[in-house]
Amino acid sequence: MCGIYCAISHHDCTPLTASLKSLLQSRGPDCFQHRTQEVPGPSANDPNVYISIASTVLALRGSSIISQPLLHESIGSFLCWNGEAWKLNGQELSGNDSQIVFGHLLAAADGSDMSAAHVKIIDALGQISGPYAFVFYDSRHKKLYFGRDCIGRRSLLKSSNAKGDILLSSISDLNSSDQWVEVEADGVDFIDLGERIEGSSDRFPFRHVPYNFKSDTNEDNPTIVILWTFSHICGIE
Repeated sequence: MCGIYCAISHHDCTPLTASLKSLLQSRGPDCFQHRTQEVPGPSANDPNVYISIASTVLALRGSSIISQPLLHESIGSFLCWNGEAWKLNGQELSGNDSQIVFGHLLAAADGSDMSAAHVKIIDALGQISGPYAFVFYDSRHKKLYFGRDCIGRRSLLKSSNAKGDILLSSISDLNSSDQWVEVEADGVDFIDLGERIEGSSDRFPFRHVPYNFKSDTNEDNPTIVILWTFSHICGIE
């Protein structure tokens, strides 16, 4: 069990409250890291986006602790991961699963235009078997993805405030917000941080990619094709 925190704002980095930090550290006492970064707006007239992320880690496997959030220093992509990836594209994993998942998602985003990268990332997420919640930022294309596995075995909550700031967290804290709701376990949500929304530049519109249990895909309207059987869902086939 680990802890995830991510906040995005057009105004400033949203501070992690002391009470929420304590709650997250109770979930992951072995490691805590907090990072911030700034994403330029789509034009000089648009506000920048400020991202604040934190992760706590409970180390259950391996001989060393892998700190989170995982960050690609040169490009700024990151992953906050709470879960266990048992299989990837049907193959059992060896090594640290958070690092493998991060590399898998980075490879999907690399070397493609925005539309192709989005489809590849959606497909890459559909290849993960196991219980998880995550926040992944593709800095190349300025898209923030988040969600839970289709059974919802790891917690992830979201909230927003009057200024339009978005908060994501493994656990709620009323000092941060009193508007927490559970992220539905029926697909993956994403936010395009590079998109300009006329008349609502202080808001972050959510888009949803639903889980699909069939093998047909539509690149113009992608769905996450995953987990055709219960044994596949549980990673025990």
